[in-house]
Amino acid sequence: MIWFPNRRSEFTLFLRDIPSMVYAKNISKKICSLFKDLLLGEIKPFDISGSIGISMPPNHGSNFDEQIAVPDIALYHTKDLGKDCYCRFH
Repeated sequence: MIWFPNRRSEFTLFLRDIPSMVYAKNISKKICSLFKDLLLGEIKPFDISGSIGISMPPNHGSNFDEQIAVPDIALYHTKDLGKDCYCRFH
């Protein structure tokens, strides 16, 4: 797993050996639920949500630049759909 921030409120997560899109979607559901359940002590001073864009090589990009750009496109489509959800690149 490689994680790095790429914008003020976004980060990119690369996972190796993901066997299928179904597996990637299950991981995405778990990550979204972490954002929903995130509490800071007893109070929740602000809402935190997670939107996830998914891509899987080689169908969604074969080089590093494509692997950064393609999930970003899916991410912004996800944000159009609402909060706390995920979308794969089509």
